[in-house]
Amino acid sequence: EFEGETATVAYENSTYFFDEEELFQPSSTLDLALIYKITLIIVYVCVAFGLVLNLLAIWAYKKTGLLSKGKPAHQFLFNLMISDVISLISCQPFLIFNYTTAGIEFIKGKKFTCISSIISMILVWDSSRVGVCSLTAERLFAVAFPLVHMHKMTRGVARWLIIVSWIIIALKGAVAYFWNDYMPNFPCRGTVVFARGYVDYINNPLVYGFIGLISVLNLLLLWRALKAVRGIPKVQSTEDEATMYKTQKYQESEIRIVKFIFVLVAILFFTWGPFHIICHIIAAIKPRKPPNGVVIAYHLTRALTLVSTVVDPIIYFRQDSKCKAVIQTWLQSTKSEDLKGSKQRSKECTPSGSLGQASGKSDSTA
Repeated sequence: EFEGETATVAYENSTYFFDEEELFQPSSTLDLALIYKITLIIVYVCVAFGLVLNLLAIWAYKKTGLLSKGKPAHQFLFNLMISDVISLISCQPFLIFNYTTAGIEFIKGKKFTCISSIISMILVWDSSRVGVCSLTAERLFAVAFPLVHMHKMTRGVARWLIIVSWIIIALKGAVAYFWNDYMPNFPCRGTVVFARGYVDYINNPLVYGFIGLISVLNLLLLWRALKAVRGIPKVQSTEDEATMYKTQKYQESEIRIVKFIFVLVAILFFTWGPFHIICHIIAAIKPRKPPNGVVIAYHLTRALTLVSTVVDPIIYFRQDSKCKAVIQTWLQSTKSEDLKGSKQRSKECTPSGSLGQASGKSDSTA
């Protein structure tokens, strides 16, 4: 058994080396313990803010009735909120098993638990990609074929599509239980545990297939949105002013949601891209160990993938006027209740203070 820093170095090196003599060589100048701590700090800041903001967004959606009476797009947005909450919780076992000494020792030799934690961590990225892809496809359908979308894409259909997407994610992860290269004394990480065939024929095709699909759908969506903007009718007379106004407001609403999707996609690429680029660099030079800078980037960019769970709900609040109004009302009512409580407490304290002063005067007189 290796303890302390030597054990940490050995664990980290085994991600890249498969030679026992090289495996336990100390790292030159890299303080892995510090890198692990910084990674966990970033992660748990995201977890703290992400859980609060997403739960607040879920509450606002239910409060405003957008979930039961809103557009089908709101079902997909709600799915992204649920996805973020599940991701923030499901990634915890993986982080414990890879970034804490107790967790590293505990997971040794526990194959099923190890693979489950990796699948739970990958759920963070898979659910975000599939969720954004589903939302983009629904918006493209709405912009390109508005009449068909109006009659065919109901809230019920949207919910069924969401269920199917989660089944796809679950099946992708389940395959890893049967197709893996698990070794008891090596790190509990996908770069080590997943079989090469699983990575090449299951994981990467689905991952980059969805990324490519999101890119294509957004280009088409941009083209259709620009075309729709140019096609927004201008009111020329008072005769058809009401009809024109309704049509214009509807199209403007659709375009506003499209802009929102572009922001979500940009956040997804910004938070997801760096970590997967680093993973490909490590895979390309394996079995040689990458430079210290790449190792540092590997851990820190992993934490960066959770930043979207904090940014997304902030975007929801800014883009949806109903949610924004509900949150503002709630905050104002909370402040007013606190103010009333403080005034009530001050009133309760005032008579006792006066009584004390009066009794003091009577005592001094006596």
